[in-house]
Amino acid sequence: MGIQKLFNSLTAPERFRAAFPVFLGVAAFLLGVLIRSSYPHLKAATFSPENIRSGSFILAGIYGQAVTWDMPLYNTLAALSLNLGISPFHFLLAAGAGVYILVFSTACLLRGYRAGITALAAMVVFGVTAGRDIEQLFYSFFLMLSLALLLLRRRENTLKNSLLAGLAMGASMLVRTPLFLLPP
Repeated sequence: MGIQKLFNSLTAPERFRAAFPVFLGVAAFLLGVLIRSSYPHLKAATFSPENIRSGSFILAGIYGQAVTWDMPLYNTLAALSLNLGISPFHFLLAAGAGVYILVFSTACLLRGYRAGITALAAMVVFGVTAGRDIEQLFYSFFLMLSLALLLLRRRENTLKNSLLAGLAMGASMLVRTPLFLLPP
């Protein structure tokens, strides 16, 4: 009984346990960047001029022909982040850390906590930083978000989880459209 009492006193508070996957995902992402020495490549990441132009047209409410060619979510967020003074490097770090957090969460939903740690370790070793291609990492974030929310919906089939999964799939189709072929 004394060992159980000691173990319970050493466990982390509830707030820290809820934020632990976020800290773990960010730390794994930064560790992966440092191991592969890809920091200079990440620092040199930029948005392409075509993305900024079509996103700026959408933000300004001006018709542009690129709206029918490119899907609007990435372009709009790229233009908005530049208008707000957020550099592409920070945009890339946020998307990369988000992918790592979602990989951990998805693996935990599939097979438990150890699978999440294993998935993060595999991400650190093999890496998904995608070099300078911010759009690919952005799309990967939305694919992982869709997968995590679909797994959550499978675990607890509630209206809230169904709406969140549907919104995530809709948002991923605003980045690229191949998910319309895969109905839930």
